[in-house]
Amino acid sequence: MKLSYSSIDTYETCPAKYRFRYHDRVPSAPSPALSFGDSLHRALFRFHSRPVPVAPSLKDLLETLDDVWVSEGFGQAEQVAYREHAREVLAQYHRDNAADYRIPAALEFRFQIEVEGVTVSGIIDRMDRLPGGGYEIIDYKTNRRLPPRSRVDADLQLSIYHLAAREIWGVDPDRLTLYYLLPGQRMTTSRGPEDVDALRRRIAAVAERIEAGRFEPRENPLCGWCDYQHLCPLFRHRHQREDTTARIAEVIDEWIGLKREDRQRGRRL
Repeated sequence: MKLSYSSIDTYETCPAKYRFRYHDRVPSAPSPALSFGDSLHRALFRFHSRPVPVAPSLKDLLETLDDVWVSEGFGQAEQVAYREHAREVLAQYHRDNAADYRIPAALEFRFQIEVEGVTVSGIIDRMDRLPGGGYEIIDYKTNRRLPPRSRVDADLQLSIYHLAAREIWGVDPDRLTLYYLLPGQRMTTSRGPEDVDALRRRIAAVAERIEAGRFEPRENPLCGWCDYQHLCPLFRHRHQREDTTARIAEVIDEWIGLKREDRQRGRRL
């Protein structure tokens, strides 16, 4: 079985959504939020991928944004607003990071590790060598608000990255950081041996339930933004009613049109 942070998180949020996305491979619609985040990630990859420890200028960074901008899912006016916001975010990032710029130890690193018989894959946005020794893994986020500290300390993605660094490079990162680009703030945590053991059990439990075909729907706060409501047993009746209402409207329009034609034919006769 092959899993990733996204697929594990999706399953734990709603097993039915996992089935629609990863098992049935039902396509989801592009969204402005995803394209906005993808564009920022691409621009920051280019920003940090220089072979010399000197930061690109702000002008170069903003030109990079234009080169890598992802336009899927946007309306015209909406795209202009999002792009301008992305420029503001990158300007702040440049102010906060250009002076301490250094070459990363790893950048957009793709990995695969074996965890309890499951292949777990992912991409580490960035890993830096700390000035005093040790390493810091950094993952970019485009959330508007900072989460509670408890959520960062239990973050699944950071736990997987910690384990990947241990398995691949033989190092335990000293710092695991979520860099929230919009507010321009970092939240840093760490993991210990007990956290790694808990992660292994967590991945094994998810894999076992998937193997058993456990794909029950689970209502949660994200249901309102789900692309698969029309397939979900908890919500598809709403869409069926909407389809029925639309069909009734079509039939009424057709009935009115036919009645008008009858009157016109009567006058003509």
